[in-house]
Amino acid sequence: MATSRHSANSPSHPELLEWLARDLAESGYDLKRLIRGIVLSDAYAISSRFAGEGEMPGAETFAVASVRVLTPRQYSLSLLVASANPDQASQQVLSAEWAKRREQLENESNGLAGQIELPGVNFQVSVDEALLFSNNDKIQNSLLKDSTESLVGTLKSISDRRQLIGRAFEAMLSRAPDADEVAVFEAFLTKREKAGRVAAIQQMVWALLTSPELRFNY
Repeated sequence: MATSRHSANSPSHPELLEWLARDLAESGYDLKRLIRGIVLSDAYAISSRFAGEGEMPGAETFAVASVRVLTPRQYSLSLLVASANPDQASQQVLSAEWAKRREQLENESNGLAGQIELPGVNFQVSVDEALLFSNNDKIQNSLLKDSTESLVGTLKSISDRRQLIGRAFEAMLSRAPDADEVAVFEAFLTKREKAGRVAAIQQMVWALLTSPELRFNY
């Protein structure tokens, strides 16, 4: 952590802040270069889980990341992106039409964002939000739809269960599942597929979309 919010709030690492400022100026104020350098840094990627021994270090040490709940707009937009066909999404980001597509996604997220609680101090998922994701038709008809444009449609084309689970985690949580998670979801799919394979995949996707890992910024 190097930046300061205002002149009265001194930076924690002034040398790093000066280096970033100098590099930004020398690059011709290339903001993409600045952002790329920050988000690819080890500091930006630190986990919220403390792997050391003893008590959790104080916040001033920046030893672990702070867990923050996503805002309604962030969460609703994340749900749209996470439930989309990941192959198509990656192509859209690289296309010349990405700015227009991004605006469309932001507009599409407005309706759902308006139904999600604005987080406050000591936030906990409310009963209303839990019921929204359990009973709202938009969740089923939009986020869990079976089509070529959706994640569900992509996953159903994968016959190997472990590969399917890995693809789901990669698309929604941007990581590979651990051994326990693979075992749990593989057992779930094996049991539920008897009643309908697409329905079983939809239930798995729903579980990941509504998980704390997607609701909170780790």
